[in-house]
Amino acid sequence: IDFGTATTITVVDREAACIGGAIMPGVGLMNEMLEKGTSKLRRVLLEPPQTALGKDTSGSILSGLFYGCAGAVERILSEIEKETGLSLHVVVTGGYGGLMAKYIMRSYDSQPLLILRGLKLLYEKNRHS
Repeated sequence: IDFGTATTITVVDREAACIGGAIMPGVGLMNEMLEKGTSKLRRVLLEPPQTALGKDTSGSILSGLFYGCAGAVERILSEIEKETGLSLHVVVTGGYGGLMAKYIMRSYDSQPLLILRGLKLLYEKNRHS
């Protein structure tokens, strides 16, 4: 799961072949769109909500962003597992990965620098070609 501008779920098989995925807006983009798409809601500082039940507008937005995004990801993962019969090993990365990871209910590995590690591997592979 890459929690970035978009929240992307990419599923690979045991041979590292991409078999599919899902894409939805990231928490930052959702926050921005609430401000742009409504007349009275304002963008909030993205910090973990104190409770799932917001006590004011900011708390309610934070709850919707964090629990809503995590809940959507959990649902998508569950549906993918049902469709494929796989038991997914989850890896969390991306700019919002550190904020969002603790809202994921299943076990996961945190790899905040996954993209950079991949780019380094590609560089190394191509440098020696």
